[in-house]
Amino acid sequence: MRFDQLTRRAALIGSGGIAGYGAALVRRAEAQGDPSCTCPVGFIPTCVPEATPSATVTPFPTVTETPVPTATNTPPPTATTAPAGWTMLPTNPTIAAETTAVARTIWAVRPYNGRVYLGYGDWNVNTGPCDLIYWDGAAYYAAISTFATEAIDHLYVVNGELWALPSDPTVGTNPDYARINGTIPTIANLSEPSHVHMFGVCRKASDGSLYLAGSYSGADNNVSIWRSANNGTTWARVRQEPQTAGLRYWSVQDLNGTLWTQRDGTNPKAQFSTDGLTWQAASFQMAPSGGVPPKRMQVFNNTIVFLAAGVAAPGNIVRFDGTKAGSWLAPSGFNSYWDLCVADDGLLYVLQAGTSFGSRIWRTANGTAWDLVGQLADDRLRSFWVENGVIWAGGRDAVFSTAPVGAGV
Repeated sequence: MRFDQLTRRAALIGSGGIAGYGAALVRRAEAQGDPSCTCPVGFIPTCVPEATPSATVTPFPTVTETPVPTATNTPPPTATTAPAGWTMLPTNPTIAAETTAVARTIWAVRPYNGRVYLGYGDWNVNTGPCDLIYWDGAAYYAAISTFATEAIDHLYVVNGELWALPSDPTVGTNPDYARINGTIPTIANLSEPSHVHMFGVCRKASDGSLYLAGSYSGADNNVSIWRSANNGTTWARVRQEPQTAGLRYWSVQDLNGTLWTQRDGTNPKAQFSTDGLTWQAASFQMAPSGGVPPKRMQVFNNTIVFLAAGVAAPGNIVRFDGTKAGSWLAPSGFNSYWDLCVADDGLLYVLQAGTSFGSRIWRTANGTAWDLVGQLADDRLRSFWVENGVIWAGGRDAVFSTAPVGAGV
């Protein structure tokens, strides 16, 4: 077992006690189909489905909670078909050949330049290296083969380029990030001579500087933010906090000229900077409570929205305005959200998954009234993105879309 695996587990114990660690193990077991969890391997309960509205834009009604259907002990559905309005893409053989359920899970989906890119892998069992795979509307290809990371679970489009961040670089390698401009991929390293756990990237609109969030893997292993003033040619570390037990900065985002980030672990505080060089600790954390870190931060209606969640676990959606701890956003229940997307239509979409209702995608224009725009019986969806009115969603060994497979991307 690698040192960073031990530190992650120590972080779980330190942040949540034995009970928190046990809960994390249960979530992990369920994610991998572990026979020690309460459901058999691959079990997906079927349920009485809620009425699913069409995926067309409709006025945003106020959501009324309805009783959760009771799951029945019937054979699980297989991911070979999709309901009306959805299409299931062909199975990718590279992802399907992975040796763990976590590695076969598609943790990131991102349309870019006529292609849909997929991130997958298992950062705990270390199943890498990974291919950076894309779908062009007819077939799969590898934009980058054997990218030296155990997992690709974050994909971003920043300043017109697709960024693939290695969350857990393969031991002895130094691939800090990959960028694709149009169709041309490059693998780049930070100017510091060390490989890095990388989770977030953003661009500061006022001066074009770039920022990467993660943790250093050099002599100090500190939680770190890096800055580049020359489009990534050179980087300098501009913010760090002492490492205690596998801590990370999971995301970084610019809101009206101020950069924000926050580590996980015990008693975290929001970190902010107006110039990207000098950073300060706020008196509050970014989530309302719990010490969970902000992940996948995006700008929505002049606020930052993010997923507050642990590692490979569902969480909650938070809206943060930069003046105080944020507030929860929940279209239907809590602790069941996996991903979010501020789409090109300006609306916020969130992915919710649970054994009693499968996977649901909600949409809102204001964070108050929500519209259910997509639902699948498979409760293993973990990532999605919406572009040009089309939903692309990734799960276990499967990618679903609301566009016909032959219609392009």
